[in-house]
Amino acid sequence: MLGGMIDIVDLRARPDAYQQAYAARQLRVDIASGLVVDEQWRALTTELDAMRQQRNAYAKARDIEGGQRLSSEIKAAEERLAVLTAEREHFLYSLPNLPLEDVPIGKDETDNVEVTQWGTPREFAFPVRDHVEIGQLTGTIDIEMARKTSGARFAFLKGKGALLEYAIMRYMLEKLLAKGFTFVIPPTLLRGEILHNAGSGPGTVEEKIHAQEMYTLPEDNLGMIGTAEHAMANMHLDQTLEALPLRYAGWSSCYRREAGAAGKDTNGILRVHEFQKLEMFTYCAPEESPAEHALLIETAQELWRDLGIPHRVLLLCTGDIGWASAKTYDIEAWIPSQHTYREVVSGSTCTDFQSRRTRTRYTDAAGNKQLVHTLNATAVAVQRCIIAIYENYQNADGSVTIPTVLRPYTGFDTISVA
Repeated sequence: MLGGMIDIVDLRARPDAYQQAYAARQLRVDIASGLVVDEQWRALTTELDAMRQQRNAYAKARDIEGGQRLSSEIKAAEERLAVLTAEREHFLYSLPNLPLEDVPIGKDETDNVEVTQWGTPREFAFPVRDHVEIGQLTGTIDIEMARKTSGARFAFLKGKGALLEYAIMRYMLEKLLAKGFTFVIPPTLLRGEILHNAGSGPGTVEEKIHAQEMYTLPEDNLGMIGTAEHAMANMHLDQTLEALPLRYAGWSSCYRREAGAAGKDTNGILRVHEFQKLEMFTYCAPEESPAEHALLIETAQELWRDLGIPHRVLLLCTGDIGWASAKTYDIEAWIPSQHTYREVVSGSTCTDFQSRRTRTRYTDAAGNKQLVHTLNATAVAVQRCIIAIYENYQNADGSVTIPTVLRPYTGFDTISVA
C-alpha cells in the first residue's frame, strides 16, 4: 500500500494547524472530509483483522459453515476497504508539505522577501544585446537548427559555447568535491512510483502526463526526470543510514514540458525543454537541516560571486514554494537585456516529506530509528549560467569575455564573433 508524505498521526492531532498552513499556501483542502475517510478506513481495517482472526478460530474448531459465512463477509469488507484505501490515498496525495514557521505568508512571487543582494549591475557604454543575439554573432547558440530537429524550446550549443558548458560544470563540481560531496550521475528515466516519492506534486503519473507536466514512456512506466533530485531522493529507499549528513552532487540532463509557461521566455535558452544541471542533495538528521540549508545556499551563491555576476537571494513566501518544500530560497542573477534579476538557483528543505515516502531513516542518539530530513539546491543550471555570462560579460562587437575563474577550464579567455 502506498503511503502519504505527511505525518497522518500529527494531522489527526492538529487538523486546524494544517488547514491554516494550506490556506497560507493558497490551497483549498478539505481536511475534515479527508479525516472522516481516514477514520472509516481505520475502523474497517480493525474490523477486518478481527474477522480474519475469527475465521482462523472457526478453522481450528472445524466449523466449516461458520468459516464460509465469515469468508463471504470478509470478501465484501475487503472490497469496501479497497475503495476507502483509494480515497484515503487520494486525500493524502493532495496534501503538500507544511511551511516552516519563518516562511513569510504570501500569495505569489510578488510577496517573496529579498534577503541579500550582491554586486552592482554593469553600466554598458554600448547597446546591450541579449544572449540570443550574442549566440548568433558568435555562432555558439543555434536555435533555428534545433527547431528543425526538435521543435520549439531547444537549442544546439556549439564550439566554445559547448566547451563553456562543460567548463562551468567542472568548476562547480570541483568546488563541491572539495566540500565533501559525492559525485553522482543518476538515471534520467525513473519508474512512476519513484517519481512520486520525490513529491513533485499530487496525482498519479498518468494524471501528470495528461497535465503535460512531464515527459514519459507510459508503456514502460517510466518518466524523464525534471531534476537529479528526483533520483537522489530515492537513492536510500528502505535504508537506515548510520553516517549523517550525506551530501551528493548529481549531474544530469533534465526534461520539463513547461506547459504552464506558454508564451513566456520562449526565445532563447532561459526556459527550455531539455537542459543540464548539477544538483546538490543532502540527507541529514532533523536538527542538522537548518545548517544544511544554509550551507547549500551559501555554496550555490559562491559560484555567482566567483563569476562576479550581480545577484540576490530571496526567501520564498508560502504561496510560491514547491509542493515538497517546507522552506525555499532562490538566487536570481542579473540579466542586463531584461534589466532585472532571473532565477538561477532554487534550494529547499523538504523536512521528512520525502523520506516518509522512501522510508529512509537514521538511528538517533537513543538508538531509535527516525526519518531523515532531505534538502536540495541547484549547484548550477548551466544554460542559465551561460545566459548570465554572455550578457554580463559581453563586449561592444558581440564577443564575450570569459570570467577569470573559468579560463583554466575553457582553455580560452574570449568567445569571438564568428
